Amino acid sequence: MDWLNNPVTVSLSFQENVPVEECRDIIESDQLVEGLKKAGYSFLFPVQAALLKNFAEKRDYGVIAPTGSGKTLTFIIPIIKSLMGRKIIRLRALVIVPTRLLAVQALAVIQAVIDATPGCKLKAGCATGKTALSREQREIFDATERKSKVDILVCTPGRLVEHIRQTPDFSLLDLKFLVIDEADRLLEQEYQDWLELVVKSTEPDSRLPNPFGHPMEDVNWRGDLRLTKIILSASLTKRPAQLLHLRLDNPLLIKIVHGAADAVQMPAQMSHFYLAMPEGKKPIAALFLLKHTKLQDSLRTLIFANTSSSTAKLARFLKDCKVACFFVTAETDSNVSKNILADFASGKTNVLVASDCLARGIDVPNIEAVINYDCPATVALYTHRAGRTARAGNTGSCYTILAPREAKHFKSEFMPAISNMKRIRPEKHDLESLSIAYKDALDL
Repeated sequence: MDWLNNPVTVSLSFQENVPVEECRDIIESDQLVEGLKKAGYSFLFPVQAALLKNFAEKRDYGVIAPTGSGKTLTFIIPIIKSLMGRKIIRLRALVIVPTRLLAVQALAVIQAVIDATPGCKLKAGCATGKTALSREQREIFDATERKSKVDILVCTPGRLVEHIRQTPDFSLLDLKFLVIDEADRLLEQEYQDWLELVVKSTEPDSRLPNPFGHPMEDVNWRGDLRLTKIILSASLTKRPAQLLHLRLDNPLLIKIVHGAADAVQMPAQMSHFYLAMPEGKKPIAALFLLKHTKLQDSLRTLIFANTSSSTAKLARFLKDCKVACFFVTAETDSNVSKNILADFASGKTNVLVASDCLARGIDVPNIEAVINYDCPATVALYTHRAGRTARAGNTGSCYTILAPREAKHFKSEFMPAISNMKRIRPEKHDLESLSIAYKDALDL
């Protein structure tokens, strides 16, 4: 596991973004350069440029980069560059993510680049369990011709297992790319031994005989069919037992760094604050942050609670206090969640309360502030929550509200790892005025 100790390190500074026009030599496709620009990607972020500069299809890659640093486009560019010249549709790239919302978001980015790239006829699809398996089978696989309808498939692990086991002739034999995004979270999932099943289904001895009945290569394909694995996370685990299951071949680790080596990697433009409140006074603190720091009026704010129950209760309390807001939990219907996120992104409301179903990977543009209504259980979870703001070079702030029972743990575990953490001390008269609103809401 020496590769974990010898990363290629890249600065997080967004001042080092490189215009796409100046990256033709590493993208190696004028059509893809034009497609990226048309899709709205005028610059390559440091992590994207780093992978392209070091990319070769003869090895695997691990990428450690904070949320908001451009990990999604990092793997999309080399995949589209490699596959866009294909003659025959085959399942060549598989992207595995933890949740349906992340899958929909990744597919949207992939499709936007494909649609904007001249001459690119790649087909992308999604398999998440949102619809019945039979319908999904028809969407991504041609049962009559016994072949894939998509070149790139974005999926969740549970639904992928169902397709491998229940979709006749569905195969991973032609894969050139296997991407595991949010790897630290996915490696903790043991649903039907999904990782072992997927990796085994891609190995050379499982590639024969070819169920499609056509030659394994045509004039546009290399004959070696080597699979390139790209593993990405904001906090990639270093536990060898988990990483060994990936069976990485000559892996190279690319790591985005900023600040001290022992500190959590956060964007330099992010500010961190905490409020220590008496027991039972957290709702007042939430009101204080929204009203007295003007978050409610002018800044798009995402508030995290630890459970679905506390998420719903906080949202109801805020509405009773005349704060317009929505809330989303893991139990919220996926279509409802999608509509709420769209309304939040469009500015119909500036406040969204959520459980940790939104802590990873969801990219709502221009979130200026994150509030931890409940202290996250780990520093890694803090990283993911805070990473919803200060994305793509923008500024942002993360506020954490602490009850007495949470303060000791926060100060011992979080403050040493997160630089520039500052305390906010509300004025007594501000809290007293909000206490009246709190009591009025409780009486409703």
